[in-house]
Amino acid sequence: MAKVARKTYISYELDWLEKKTKELMDVLDACPFHALEDRTETFITTKGIPTIKIVATKEDQLKALVSILKDLPAMFAALDELRENRAMANIEIRGSAQMGGMMKKHLEDIGGE
Repeated sequence: MAKVARKTYISYELDWLEKKTKELMDVLDACPFHALEDRTETFITTKGIPTIKIVATKEDQLKALVSILKDLPAMFAALDELRENRAMANIEIRGSAQMGGMMKKHLEDIGGE
C-alpha cells in the first residue's frame, strides 16, 4: 500500500521563513532610504488642543531598515539549511532498515548531511 506523504515540521518552518523573508525584502524595497520622513501623529489633548507628536524619526526608521539588512543574510543561511533538511526528510527507508554505507556516502557527498 502506498504511503501518504505528510508535511514535516521542516516544511512548515521553511514555508513560514520564506514568507517572512519575502515580506522583509518587500518592506526594504518599498522604503527608499532617501525618501524617509519623520512619522507624525496628531492627537487632541484633554483641553481640546490638537498636538503633533513624532511617532518615529527618520533616523529611527533608517536604523530599523539597516537592522533588517544585517539580519537577512542569516535568514538566507537558515533557509538554505532548512531546504537541505527538507531534501533529506524526503528520503524514506522502508520499515526499520538501515541505509547502506555507499548510499550514505553518496548523500553526504552531494551535501545531504
